[in-house]
Amino acid sequence: SHHFMASGIDLESPSNFSELQFQVTDSTFATDKGVMATGFPLSDESLFGTKFKLLIADDFTSYTVGWHSFAQPFSFVAELYSINETNTSASLVAQLDPQQVEPGSSMTWITYRLPTALRLPAGTYSLMMKKSSSGTPVLAGDASADGRFWTLTGNNLTPINDPATGNLLLRINVRDLGVSVQENNLSVLSLFPNPASSQVVIHNSSQKPFKAGITDALGRIVQDVELLPGQNILTTEHFTDGVYTLIHPHGHLRFIVKKH
Repeated sequence: SHHFMASGIDLESPSNFSELQFQVTDSTFATDKGVMATGFPLSDESLFGTKFKLLIADDFTSYTVGWHSFAQPFSFVAELYSINETNTSASLVAQLDPQQVEPGSSMTWITYRLPTALRLPAGTYSLMMKKSSSGTPVLAGDASADGRFWTLTGNNLTPINDPATGNLLLRINVRDLGVSVQENNLSVLSLFPNPASSQVVIHNSSQKPFKAGITDALGRIVQDVELLPGQNILTTEHFTDGVYTLIHPHGHLRFIVKKH
């Protein structure tokens, strides 16, 4: 079984590298049942959710909710917002179909599929939820002392730091683009040496600069870079040994840092 360490992964994928598509903003959590340490009652008045950063354009196909408990049938609505990172203002992207949930056992992950995949450009998003009927549905939280979740206040996201709740276990799923050795044969970018010890040379054969992000094997952003046309030097001396992925508008490049 896989142990996933970041939001934005597709549990139905044959590869767990799809987690590399997302950076969790301000928090990370493991998406297995062992982290459902506490619960947060879902309101019918306010929207609550989690904020994500989509690193490259992809298809939003489903979302997964960690339910701590629900004792009777209820329904809820979910809304996807695009977030302006400068002022945290929120713009509605899609109001998803209402969902009816039947009673079930506690500590349950449920994935809700969209009827049609929604293409999303790279950017910051928030998936927000509220109940739309009677009942007492309780979202799961990981009780992380430094966790954070969000509520929508007017047109702005407001962070909530509550150690008793930690991070809400709510995740967006995108298609699994994956990473493979073959993807290192992209025409726009190439890199060498691979494995690397102290630096990687990245060649951008296009005529325009563009931004890219480097993630570690757990999908965490370790560095943002701007790749100018021609040769770019990436210093890797501060990287620990392991597999890294350069995620850019044209795809992925995987490389290994090995200092010994």
